[in-house]
Amino acid sequence: GSEARAALEGRGLTSREAAAVDARHQRRHGHPLGTAEVAEALAALDLLSLLPGQALQLLRTARIADLPAACARALERPRRWCSYKRALCDCAALPPPSEPAPPPRLLSLDCEFKPLRAAAVDEQLQVRLDCVVLGASSFPMLPGVLACDRPLLQKAMPAEARARLLALLGRAPLPCRAPPSPASAEGVAYTGTASPAAGASGTATLLGHSPRHDCDALGLSADALGAVDIAVQRPPPTAGTGGGEGGGEGGAGGGGGGSG
Repeated sequence: GSEARAALEGRGLTSREAAAVDARHQRRHGHPLGTAEVAEALAALDLLSLLPGQALQLLRTARIADLPAACARALERPRRWCSYKRALCDCAALPPPSEPAPPPRLLSLDCEFKPLRAAAVDEQLQVRLDCVVLGASSFPMLPGVLACDRPLLQKAMPAEARARLLALLGRAPLPCRAPPSPASAEGVAYTGTASPAAGASGTATLLGHSPRHDCDALGLSADALGAVDIAVQRPPPTAGTGGGEGGGEGGAGGGGGGSG
């Protein structure tokens, strides 16, 4: 109703946005949005202590009736906001270690695009890499990212992102995908020294969904890194994972939440 829309406008929504939220509620529930429903949703939202821009995004896009339960679930997670999804975080990834951590044994990589973002979690589901990879299309506006989230994101040039990932994997300077050239029209010539075999002493196993695509985006060779595609091949079990698939699922989630 009008009072419910006024309450939403009081939180920063425009009259058009508040009317859209009300209309969406009516289509789903068959009655106008009530003031009690809005008040309950706003009270639940306040408990999360989100940035104003994040809270506005939720009010614009979430179902008001479902918001109290969603906020309660978010309160139980270590990461509450996903800057990639522009929504409450729903992954199992844990924040980066507060103190220097031992090298990972499994590292699950997930990249998102437009802008390019790289995230990786280890076998303990801790985020070990989470950054926007800067390029001509992503700097400085970072399309698809809320203005309030942009200053909080870690940023790295492509070479730095590659170096950080390789350091986590325990690799020396590695074959990188070369830029296109007359001698390499597809950019598939590699430079650098050979990497240790995957799983060798002191190295971590890289895994993910479609890791070849993600490695290509970062200028690396999935084959040279011995990356395991968990959609087609089961990674070797290791301590703390309950099997390799647990690490993979955390990695897929960590790409959303990790980018938080």
